[in-house]
Amino acid sequence: MPADAAPGESYAIVWAEVSTSGGDGVKLVNRAGIRIYLDVRGSNPAVSSFTVDSMTAARDAEGKPTVLAQVHNTGGRAIDLKGTLSLTSVSGSLTAGPYTAKLGTTVAPGKSGAVTVGPNDALADGPWTAVLELTSGRLKGSTQAEITFPSKTGTAPPAPTHTTGEDNNWPVPGLILGSLGVLLLLAAGIIIFRAAKKRRHQTQ
Repeated sequence: MPADAAPGESYAIVWAEVSTSGGDGVKLVNRAGIRIYLDVRGSNPAVSSFTVDSMTAARDAEGKPTVLAQVHNTGGRAIDLKGTLSLTSVSGSLTAGPYTAKLGTTVAPGKSGAVTVGPNDALADGPWTAVLELTSGRLKGSTQAEITFPSKTGTAPPAPTHTTGEDNNWPVPGLILGSLGVLLLLAAGIIIFRAAKKRRHQTQ
């Protein structure tokens, strides 16, 4: 376990696989799996992590567009969010933004909060591909959703989101590295076991 691991309960599943080609075109595969339960003690600071669960497009009484993102703090520390929203039309090459999100949005651990972005342009209804990039200190997340603004005053249904793959929002980096180390050791053990078994057969 890395020295900087945050306290709390975690688990990991490590799989190892070794395959060899036998005679007559037969492929031999050995697999082994280990499930690890970890209870980390100590006074290290809790990790920071968040998800954007949905984005909602709306228009106010004056017809101005607004996007509300529902953020869930999945970590163990409060997060202060800021960021930008960029829009790209689903059909065509029209782009808009980036627009600055309202600053000072603090979300406590285990709680949810809304990040509001108010584009100051007269945007068409869409549909738009919305990319929301949020940061809290060194923590960064990029989330995407397809939204459509109402044609008049009102609120559209919340749009589901998915990450764009540009996050560094990892819950326990040390745990992942440690699991990879266990995987390599397990694979090496299987190889050594198979080599020893093969030598025994050859000497018989």
